[in-house]
Amino acid sequence: MDGMKLVSRMGAAIGMFVIMASAALAASQPHPWQMWFQEAGSQMMRDIDWFGRYTFWFIAPITLFVMLLLLIVIVRYNHRANPTPSRTSHNTLIEIIWTGGPILVLIAIAIPSFNLLNAQLAPQEEPAMTVK
Repeated sequence: MDGMKLVSRMGAAIGMFVIMASAALAASQPHPWQMWFQEAGSQMMRDIDWFGRYTFWFIAPITLFVMLLLLIVIVRYNHRANPTPSRTSHNTLIEIIWTGGPILVLIAIAIPSFNLLNAQLAPQEEPAMTVK
């Protein structure tokens, strides 16, 4: 009985080793339907990855907000629910919001974007390798 326990424990240990080793082999490879970049190999790529994740958190809520507004308009202002449309043509507060809101979003995205662009285009202080 002790021999069978030893064999089963050894089998379990080998199985766990194989599972862990296979996970380690695929650690930094791109996968189908992968959401973000694969693991970065340089500081520049880490900065690019950060910027991609940073802009995602602007894009996702804006997209959901626009979809929600479209659904509200489709349901609330269709011909059956609203046979006589309103004659309202101007609302200063709404016009300020939909002009100022995108400006603030663009500024929040542009500042890190220009910093990243300057970091990519600036020459390095010391070359990592000299070719003669």
